[in-house]
Amino acid sequence: MHRHSNRQCSREVTPCHTSLPISSEHGATVKEFHIRRTDGAPLPEWLVGSHVTLGIRAGDGSELENHYSLIGVPGRAAIYRIAVQRGTHGKGGSRCLHDEYSVGDAIEMTGPFNSFPL
Repeated sequence: MHRHSNRQCSREVTPCHTSLPISSEHGATVKEFHIRRTDGAPLPEWLVGSHVTLGIRAGDGSELENHYSLIGVPGRAAIYRIAVQRGTHGKGGSRCLHDEYSVGDAIEMTGPFNSFPL
């Protein structure tokens, strides 16, 4: 088991987990993560400009909330896709996702939100 696998999603979103980090298509500093519900049900519909908030727990116990834009074809989906660039500055959420999260790890997610619908 991965160290994140026992985490539950908070707020009104059902438990979800990363299902497949992909890095080959996006270069050395960008990974694509696929996020799906653990029960396999479809995720809520989303529109262009939507984002999700991930609750990221780092190995040192710190907790971060980072916002990531959804990529791909909008609508209802079994998975959400996000692309995360590994930052060298900031609070460390992207570094944690790149370095500490693996396929199948649980992660808290809320959303989708759309602050600026197109």
